[in-house]
Order: sequence, then C-alpha cells, then structure tokens
Amino acid sequence: MNAFFDRLLRQQQWQDWLLRLAAGWLVMIIAVANLQAQVEEPHHAELKWYTIETEHFYVHFHEGAERTARVVAKVAEDVYEPITELYQFKPPKKVHFIIRDHDDYSNGAAYYYDNKIEIWASAMDFELRGTHNWLRNVVTHEFVHMIQMQVSRKMTVKIPAIYLQLIGYEKETRPDVLYGYPNKIISYPIAMTVIPSWFAEGVAQYQVPGLRYDYWDSHRDMLLRTAVLENKMLSFDQMSSFGKNSIGNERAYNQGYAFVAFLAKRYGILILRKAAEAMRAPLRFSFSQALKKATGKSGYALYREWKAELQQEYTARTMSIREHLVAGEIIESRGIGNFYPRWSPDGRKLAYLTTGGADFLSQTALVIRDMDTGKKTLVKGGVSTAFDWSPDGRFLVYAKKTDVSRHGSRFYDLYLYDLKKKKEIRLTRDARAHSPAFSPDGRSIVFVVNRDGTRNLARMPLDSRRLKMLTRFKAGEQVYQPRWAMDGASILFAMSKKDNRDVYRLHLETGRIEPVIVSKADNRNAVFGPNGHDIYFASDRSGIFNIYRFDPSTGETEQLSNVLGGAFMPTINEKGQLVFASFVAEGYKLSMLERPQPVPEPYTLYKIDTDPVQMASTENGFSAANIEPIRYPHYDDSSLPDTPAKPYRDYYQGFSFLPRIMRDYGTTKLGTYLYSSDVLGRYAVLGGFAINRDRDYDLFALIDYHKLGPTLFLEAYNQVRHSTEGADKFTYNLGEVDLGVRGFFPYRPHHRYRLAFVFSRYSTKIQSKIGGRPTSFSATYFIGRTAQFRYTYEGVAPALDMHANPRSGRRVMLEYDREWNKFITGFEVNTTYGTLQEVYANYNFNKLYLDWREYVPMPFRHGLMLRLRAGYIDKPIDSFFNFFAGGLDGIRGYPFYSIEGRKLLQATVAYRLPLLWDIDFAMAPLYFDKLFFGVFFDYGDAYDGKHFQFSQFKKAAGVQIRLDMFSFYSFPTRVFFDAAYGFDEVHNRGLRYGKEWRYYFGITFGYLD
Repeated sequence: MNAFFDRLLRQQQWQDWLLRLAAGWLVMIIAVANLQAQVEEPHHAELKWYTIETEHFYVHFHEGAERTARVVAKVAEDVYEPITELYQFKPPKKVHFIIRDHDDYSNGAAYYYDNKIEIWASAMDFELRGTHNWLRNVVTHEFVHMIQMQVSRKMTVKIPAIYLQLIGYEKETRPDVLYGYPNKIISYPIAMTVIPSWFAEGVAQYQVPGLRYDYWDSHRDMLLRTAVLENKMLSFDQMSSFGKNSIGNERAYNQGYAFVAFLAKRYGILILRKAAEAMRAPLRFSFSQALKKATGKSGYALYREWKAELQQEYTARTMSIREHLVAGEIIESRGIGNFYPRWSPDGRKLAYLTTGGADFLSQTALVIRDMDTGKKTLVKGGVSTAFDWSPDGRFLVYAKKTDVSRHGSRFYDLYLYDLKKKKEIRLTRDARAHSPAFSPDGRSIVFVVNRDGTRNLARMPLDSRRLKMLTRFKAGEQVYQPRWAMDGASILFAMSKKDNRDVYRLHLETGRIEPVIVSKADNRNAVFGPNGHDIYFASDRSGIFNIYRFDPSTGETEQLSNVLGGAFMPTINEKGQLVFASFVAEGYKLSMLERPQPVPEPYTLYKIDTDPVQMASTENGFSAANIEPIRYPHYDDSSLPDTPAKPYRDYYQGFSFLPRIMRDYGTTKLGTYLYSSDVLGRYAVLGGFAINRDRDYDLFALIDYHKLGPTLFLEAYNQVRHSTEGADKFTYNLGEVDLGVRGFFPYRPHHRYRLAFVFSRYSTKIQSKIGGRPTSFSATYFIGRTAQFRYTYEGVAPALDMHANPRSGRRVMLEYDREWNKFITGFEVNTTYGTLQEVYANYNFNKLYLDWREYVPMPFRHGLMLRLRAGYIDKPIDSFFNFFAGGLDGIRGYPFYSIEGRKLLQATVAYRLPLLWDIDFAMAPLYFDKLFFGVFFDYGDAYDGKHFQFSQFKKAAGVQIRLDMFSFYSFPTRVFFDAAYGFDEVHNRGLRYGKEWRYYFGITFGYLD
C-alpha cells in the first residue's frame, strides 16, 4: 500500500507558475500585435460613455470629450474614401474610434486586429515635431495604419501570430513529482503581419498626398538634415524597429516619412500598396525583398541611393549658412534634451529643464546653473513645460504630472518651489494647468489649461488660488508659453488655429487679443527682452528655426542666430547674453551668444530647390492609380454635424486566436491561445489550451471585469497528465480557481494589490490489475483553500536597457496567504459501503513571501541588482507545501527541489554591463540590438528549524548573457543564458547535489528578473 500511495502523490509544484507565465507572455504579444501599451492602466469606471454612429464608423467618447468626438467623426468620414481607394481595401465592418480625455496625454493608437482606434483629445506638443491640426492629423494617420496593415496580412485578422514553444526540465525531481523544474523556456511568435516601423509610420505620415493634414515641416527637415550632415542617419535595419531613445525613435518616424516619399516620387504612389501587398506572401519576412518584388531593387540598394541623394542635396542647400555660422558657445552638452532656459532676475543664474543621462525626452528635471561657478543644482525631477522665476528670484513656478487622481488620471498641476527654504508647495490639484509665468508684482501667475482638445489661458492669484479664465476658446485652438509684459497690462503668448504658430498679445483690461508676429512661418517661444519692449522669438521663416528680435514700434525683425540645426526657446539677460536651445543630431543642447548682432541676409539663405518630401508626380502617381489627387483641402471644424449621441452599449469584438505548437517533456502539444474583449476593454477574456496524443492537456481561462473600478477577476487553471509504470496507468488532474479583485492604491499607481480566494483540487485515477483482474481507483489527494493578499510595487526607471539591465528603482512583491488545506495521509474502508476512501490531515497555516529587487545605477550604464527573497510558514507542514530554494528563480547552482523547507532566506547580487550597445545586424526575421554580460552570486537556504544556520547556507555563482532582439520588426525578443556553479554539497532524500555547473536558457518576451 505504501508504494501504491507514493504513486498517488505525484504532482507538479510548478504548474501554476508556468501557466501564469504563459498567460503573461500572451498579454504582451497581444499588446505588441496591436501597437498598444503593455502596462495595465486604470479603467476609469467613473466615466459615462456615449456613441456617435456615422456611415463607416462608431465614435465612442466619455463626458467632457464630445467636441473632440464630433470632430473625429467628421474627419474620419472625410478621409475614408481617399485612403481606402489608395489601398483598394475597405474594412468589412464599421471601425470603432475611442476618444479619451481623462489624462493630460497626447497620442493615437491603431488596434488593427481589434478594429478600433484610440485618440487622445489633447493636441501633441512635442519638441521634435511641428504644429499641425491635431485631430485632422492623428485621425488620418491612425486610419492609414488600420488600412495599410490589413493589406499586408498573411492570413485572417483573427490570427495575429502562431506560437512556437518549448519547455525543458531539470532531470532531478522528487518521488512525488513527474518532472523536474523548468530550466529551458522558449516562447516565440511567428507574426502574421510583418511591416518595418519606418514603412508603417512613413506611410501613415505620408497619408494621401494633397490632404496636407501632415506635411514635411521645419522640425522634420531639421531632424533629417542634422542626421545627414553629421553622419548620424539610422541604417536601413536600424530604422526598421523602435527600441531607441526619443531621438532615435523619432528619427525612425522621420526617415520613414522621407524614404516613403522618395519611393512614391520615383515609382509612383502605387508603390505603397504594392510593397504592402508583397508582404502577404506566407514565407516573406524581409521587407527589403518586398521592395525588390515591387521595384526591382532591394530595400538596401534603394536606401543607399536615397542616402547619397540626401547628402548631396543638404550639402548644397546649406552652403551659404556654413560660410557664416552663428551658433554660439555650447554651455550644456549633456543629455538629449535641454529646454526652456530662463535667466534669473539678477542675470547670474540659469534655470532650465534637462534630461541629463536619461534616454527619453519625457524624463526632464529642473536644474539651476550658477553661471559664475558653473555649479548645477537639482531643483526637482519630473518637471515639464515652460516655467518661470519670481521677480525677486526666490521662487520657481512650474508644472508636473507625477501625481495621479483618485481614479488614476495623470494631470498637469502647478507647484511653487521656495529656493530659500528648499520646499515645494503644491498650488493646484487636477487643474490640467501648465506653462506658468509670474506677474511682474509676483502676486499672480498666468498659465495654460487644457480640456477637450482645446487650450486656454487662465490666471490665479497666489493668495486666493482661485482660477480665472482669461480666454474662452472652444474650437480646438492651442495656446502656448504665456509671458507677462513688464507693465502687467498684457500677456504675450503663441497660438495655433490650424497649422504652425503665431504670436499674440492679450490685453487684460479689455480681453482684446492683438496679433503681434503673424506670418506664413512658424513663430514661437516669444519672450520680452530686458528693456520690456523688444520681443525675442524663434521662427522658421528661412526654412530653419533661428532666433529673431522684433521691435513692435517699428515692425523691424532681425535674425540673431544662423544654425544648421535649429534654435529655439530664447532667454536674454541685461548683459545681452542670449541663451537658447540648439538642436544638433544628438538632441537639444544649450548655447549662448554674447551680445548677438544681426546676421547678414545673404548668409541666412537655405536653398530650397527641391524638398526631400514631394508629392508623387501625376505621371507616376495618381493617374496610374486612377485616383483624383487632393490639393490642400480647406476645412472648417468649428461647424460640426449634429449627429445624435447615444449611451454606450457593449460592442463585443469576437475571439482572436494564436495557434501554438509546443514541445513539452518529449511530446508535441497542439493548441491555441484565444482572447476577446469589448471595444472599451471593460471586460476581457483570455484563455488557452494545448493537448498531445496521450491526451495530456493544459487549460487556462482568465476573465477580467473592469466596470466597477478595481478589476474583478476569475482565473481557472487545469492540467491533466498520464503516466505508466509497468501495467499500471496513472491519470493526474490538477485544478485551481482564483476569484478576487485587483487594482492600484488611490493616488499611488505604482502600488498595486491583488485580493483573492484560491481553491485547488488535485486528484488521480489509477488503472491496474489486482489478482489478474483490471481495476481502477480514483482519489482526491489535495484540497486547498487560500485567502490571499498580494502587494506589488513596480518602480523601475524607464531606460533603453530597463529589461536586460535595470539600473535604477525597485520591484517588490509581498504576499500573505492564509491556507486551509486537506492533504491525503492514507485510506480507510467506508464502513457503510465497504469501499476505500481518503483519509486527510489538515494543514492550516499562515504563509508570508517577500521578493525585493533593488537596482543601483553604476557608471558607464552598468547596473547592480540586489535581491532579497524570504518566506515563512508558521506551523509544521508536509513537505508538499515547502518553499524550494534552487532552480531558475532561486539559488541557480542547485536543482529546484534540492533545497526545501518551511522557511526561506536568499540573497542575490548581480552586476551587469553592456557588451555591445548597438549591434545593428539583421537576419530576417531577426534584428540583433544589444548584448549584455553579467555575473551573479546567490546565497541562501530553505530550512525547517527554529533559526537559520548561516554556516549551512548554500552558495552559487555564475555568469549571464542577455541578448535584446526584435523579431518581425516589432516584437521584442529576449534571449538569456545563465551558467551557475554550486559551491556546496547538498543532501536531500538520499541524493547529493552541488559541486557542478547548471545551465538555464530561454527565448521570451521578457526576462525573469
């Protein structure tokens, strides 16, 4: 009976972990396939939603975003025919637009597998792009994505990818376990839509020539011009994927736009459709080959021709400028972004925003530089947009959105910093206010407020803090960077009604808005000079942004800088020292001109004989496509159709599938993942199954319900395994159901919780022969009930290497379980029926588990990781419930099951560094990006006694290789290899472990730590 009972206890401790890991990867692949964010965001159950239906679209919006929704409905119908005609594809169903204005955030996203587009109402104000009509631009851009990407599909839209998977196991197990713990994990998707980033974004910006909702402006030309002249262009392979810093990612957009225009100009507008259609071939994963099929030349050959043409063209166009450069002295060269320099009232200090060593332009901090000593002082991190000094130089007023509202919204709010007391004072909450400036008397501030895609000016006295609107724009007007006149009677600001910006003055007494600097050029960043009369501003009137001085009394304008890149955001002190943000290929630096003088006009000429982006010629373009060209259409979005808005109802998306082929414990499993949701994501279903010829199967289903604020969830997991020993056949059935709620703590989006009740049931069926007669027997050997609370904190600083080598921040997971378990100890005869029945022991205990990772920045992009893992169970238990300290996620020099106990303590130190930062090697469908090397030391034990005996702690050390890649241009692919050596001998269940090398390998979407 004992041998029979041992067989009964076979189970798999790791099954929940592995299934949850697969589910997590599936969420990531779905997100990437739809070009959407990968972090679960607040679902804003507090909002009421409505729907506008048009001929081809549903437009869904929440309270407070109706004007934006009505404009989107109008624009979408305007562009539907031109775009669908160009690509000869019409969506089989109406496309859903979702309009959001619950955050100060600007973006658009095409979820082409889900037949929906998300648009954020706030207009984009990005330092690397010019000013265009936001809604006309973004609606057209995202709808081009929807159409062009579907033209490129290799199969039905219901199958975004096919998974190839492999799981390998340690050879060491326990007597009651079928397989060892995983030491090899491969989960690799084969994409069914394969388009490089430069082409996807290039055609979305190129749109349909003539619409002019996006066009080649001075910012785009600046990015390309500096890259060409400074030999910093992205290679053909580099611009095919994102995963770069802000400059590099934008350059992929920018070069894509220009390269697409080059192709359309040379081969006609139809080349865009032909290249996309060429990627339909099932086994074509190289876009270079698609271009060869469409044009007769490979993408690499076309890129070389285009690059040579650009070099020749930009060299000729900038000849006059290079003869008389007036770029000033660079006073801040560190970082990719240095913005909004502002002299202190005494002219001795300079405050500005800087990214420092960060990788993204959103990571700015406010600093002050003493111009006499050169010393820099950090004031505050997370500051965005323009700011200002108080007239006495004691305070700085600025905006940031590091805090969140109760429902998870991120809004700009205003803060005051007292430089004397070194104290920050919050001025507003959820005001959506930014770009503040002090009044001359220091008692009030003026700033920009944003709602429903329109910006206005507002004023607030610092004593009462009561906001008063100064303008009442309602039709999508955008205002920027207000500055008070010295007499306090008027405010200078920039405004855009459609494209570009001009400078205006608001007279406070009358409310009259007076044009000051208005032209066909883009005029921005206007500030008063020290005399309170002259106005200094940036303008692209020559084709390149430079700094100008304007005399309002005479109307005369003088150009003061003459740069090859761009000059923006001027500030000048009484000494005549002009500081401005200067763009070069590597980003924005700060430059200074001492007492600038007007630049002679002949040297400011930027020859524009031809433009890098031109409309495709009629001969090669529209006539060949039998499409009527569109010539700069006039539009008026202040007049909108009065289409009725109805309360939103759930729009079910139907299921999509991700077929999977899996190699697992020597067998092949076939199955699929599947997912669905409504268009707003208020509920979601995610599931999967796989089965082999032995009828072993893995099954899981996750259901999320988001309508009540925190997410209500139901998770179910089930595994069935079959095994044979001699004439005996065993079937093991492991099931678990989790029911609970998860979400984030109010005002603390990085702090999340999960509260759940978990029910588990493990059973077996045995088919054998007793006395030569076939017999079968079934038993349930484990019944578990757990009340679970889990807290997680995710606070890793964004960086290009934050996945392979996180260098700042921390991750914390703390879990408390109260468990009520029944575990089989044997059998007894039921006295009523005469049959065998299970005898259980109760194991009711409290369980704590902590996993804390701290990431410490080191020089040269090296990173130090400190990890503490601890567990505690408060009562004696069967080893079935033990913590296990070895394996892939533990002390890697020992097998998973070799070190066990009801108490766990483990520390890990890892040091990682980049070996190759920019590999830039492609081998379709793979792009090799970065290679990292690391060393680590694991130290710990799992133990049953009262106290840990540190002399018994196990030690292991090893090396680690991590490779960052992209597959099919858009899917992050991460490869890891760990080799670890255990220094100690471990004896467990009569077996010896340690004193050997152990190896771990994986290809996944993310690393395990």
